[in-house]
Amino acid sequence: MKLSGKLAVIIFIGIFLATTLAIFIVAPLIDYLVPAALISGVLLKFLIILVFLILPITATIWWILLKSIVNPIESFNKAAKMISNGNLGQRVQVWTSDEIGELGSNINIMVTNLAKAFQSMAYSLRDERQKEKELSITLGQIEKERAKAEVLLSSIDEGIILIAQNQKIRLF
Repeated sequence: MKLSGKLAVIIFIGIFLATTLAIFIVAPLIDYLVPAALISGVLLKFLIILVFLILPITATIWWILLKSIVNPIESFNKAAKMISNGNLGQRVQVWTSDEIGELGSNINIMVTNLAKAFQSMAYSLRDERQKEKELSITLGQIEKERAKAEVLLSSIDEGIILIAQNQKIRLF
């Protein structure tokens, strides 16, 4: 059984037991306050009315709690599974402005920020690949020019003295 189902069952049992205990607390008071001749019929009617009132009231409270707590949690869980599978377009549906609604809003903000971060990473990767391509082209051009210079220098019979920018002398 899922956590949400367990929570619903525990809430239902808790409400039912609380109201049933109330009956057993009220019953001795009636026994004390009502004469013995009236107890058998009145108490039986009272208990029957309470049971028929308590069950619908308990079921109504359980249904309200189910709709306000359990269903949003299940919805968050489904959305979180889709998001964890990479669907960053998925959003959590927010129904209320209480803590559960605030949690849903925070999940939506987190997913939006995550999508922006992934988009930024994709743009950065694209830019880096473009720079790598440009550097590769530039390196190719430099190597071509170097090869031309080496061919030119090797074809010259006389020696060449080269003074570099750092004042070092190179002989060719």
